[in-house]
Amino acid sequence: MYQARAIAYANERSDLKAAMTDFDKALEINPKLHEVYKYRCGLLGISKQYERSLDDLSKYLEVVPDDAEILYNRALTLVNLNRLPDALKDLDHALEVNPDFDRAYRARGNVRLQLGDERGSNADFQEFERRTGVSPAQPPPGAGN
Repeated sequence: MYQARAIAYANERSDLKAAMTDFDKALEINPKLHEVYKYRCGLLGISKQYERSLDDLSKYLEVVPDDAEILYNRALTLVNLNRLPDALKDLDHALEVNPDFDRAYRARGNVRLQLGDERGSNADFQEFERRTGVSPAQPPPGAGN
């Protein structure tokens, strides 16, 4: 019940605080509801609670270790925490799981650039552009809105 209501609150963006309360309650009742960690981490990220979001993403990945989208999200969270080598590992893993994951090439290119790996960064940006026809210098859709 709490999980379903929290998802409804979160999807409608009508009451994020209530959604968080319901996610917390659902996990209090059953901490093995790994899907709740997946949903709650998004709300934590929105509120810039990156450490808590990282915990939720990691708990979810303990159960579903090859979820490329969650690996990508954890990598972005790690970037926000300035843990670039860990972010790079998650992006590598995401691309091993799903080599067609276009956004992961762009993200990995950015991480590699920040780590000083210009050759690797350029290769990832070229792969992103080859796959999407979009320059990696362009902001992603919805950015800045």
